[in-house]
Amino acid sequence: MGKILSITRMCRSICTSDASEIRLCRIVPVLMLAVLAFALVVVPAMAGTETGEFCATCPDWTDLDGWMAKKQAYEQEGLEQATGRSVAAKVNEGSSLTGSQEPVQEARYPHFEIIAGQGTGLQGKALIDARSPAEFGQGHLPGARNLYWKGLQHSGRLDPALAEAALQKAGVNRSDNILVYGGSDGGPEFLFWALRYLGHRNVSVLDGGMGAAAGMGISLDSSVPPVAESNYTARLVQSMLVDENSLGSALAEDVQVLDARDFSDYGLSRLTGNALQISTDKLYQSQSQSQDGLQIAGPDDLKKLFDGRGLDRNKTQLVYGTPKAYALFYCLELMGYRASLIEGAWWSKTRWAVSNVR
Repeated sequence: MGKILSITRMCRSICTSDASEIRLCRIVPVLMLAVLAFALVVVPAMAGTETGEFCATCPDWTDLDGWMAKKQAYEQEGLEQATGRSVAAKVNEGSSLTGSQEPVQEARYPHFEIIAGQGTGLQGKALIDARSPAEFGQGHLPGARNLYWKGLQHSGRLDPALAEAALQKAGVNRSDNILVYGGSDGGPEFLFWALRYLGHRNVSVLDGGMGAAAGMGISLDSSVPPVAESNYTARLVQSMLVDENSLGSALAEDVQVLDARDFSDYGLSRLTGNALQISTDKLYQSQSQSQDGLQIAGPDDLKKLFDGRGLDRNKTQLVYGTPKAYALFYCLELMGYRASLIEGAWWSKTRWAVSNVR
């Protein structure tokens, strides 16, 4: 525009300085129109910059569709430079079965480090098979060790002494990064809770169990690998288990009591009148129902479920109704809650039990 004004002033000067050349004034309108056309056509085509680089705020009215396409590409390039990698790479990146990279997801569990699935690296993990010795002998992940979950119990409850001896025999060390897998009988979730209660920090669960292993294309092994016994020593985390001696004090705290049993059992009796019922079938993906293992529901679905029950991360969630309660405990930990657990049905004989049977 500055150039247009300069040319206009020059033309006016010419028209008033010499009457003999007044004929030049006739070309003034033509010159002004020519300059204006140049400014409207050539300058936007140069994207509004003196260097000719693209300008996202200077539309090219002579080719608006082409300018819009360039604008989208320009903005995408800027986004990639800001994030350090392309959006496409975020969606597609993953890792091999022996890689260490975590797959990138649109939504993650708050504690995604305790769940492993297809695309998750297995290298450096101590693989623990929670199934029975007979199932283990029919085929297991290469290098896995068998730790039958029911063999760690006495009268349906964890026996720390039995568990400690079994971990020693399996050659498990406290520094091991353990990955537990199994079937759909609740064994992996039990082992997750049991190992956490025994003080083991690095433990995760293979989502989908043996079915997930088949999906990864892993060839099963039927041999039993020799292992050297360890000196594994349990360091109990008392806050993860409520027993007969601590129930009263636990209920006196700011806790939310969660019943993991079916609604029919919950309707007959429950622990305190404020107990909330969460059926464990809601914790899994409906299409994953098989004997080879169940897949945990997605983070958005679990968030919706727990938010719908009014769960509060500032409180402790006291879970009961084993064996199903082990899975609920695991999902609460996965979603960032602070959970504790009651094993067995002894709570139903206490004064805090509410019965609807008359």
